[in-house]
Amino acid sequence: MPYQYDRGDHRYKHCWNNDHAGFVRDRGNLIGKCPKSITNALAESILNGAIPEPDPFAVRGRPPDPWPRRLYAVYEGVIYEAVPTDPGKSYHGYPWRGREGRGLLPAEVVEQLRKRAQTDGCLKEFENWLDEYS
Repeated sequence: MPYQYDRGDHRYKHCWNNDHAGFVRDRGNLIGKCPKSITNALAESILNGAIPEPDPFAVRGRPPDPWPRRLYAVYEGVIYEAVPTDPGKSYHGYPWRGREGRGLLPAEVVEQLRKRAQTDGCLKEFENWLDEYS
């Protein structure tokens, strides 16, 4: 089932007027900003090609979650993370960065994203993003 992209039109937290991804500091927190050229249709396409975060509890015998808690994608070398807004139906995405207390991206997700970046011709940009924001 394809997911819908929820831009969050009523909020502008991840929007800005630049045509590249980046971060700004707001009250001491870094906020991811998406390129202004990412349309809803493009965001939904990126979302539906995203890699689900592995369920950390599935290996303990617990039934898997009915939907991914997070999805990860790469676009123009930038890693994007998406979280559910209406679980099982829609997600909201933003540029990813490592954060204290969250740990690293799972190695299998990084490898899948790396392969996609290579296929898309943006491997150098991807590696630079990882170096800067991991």
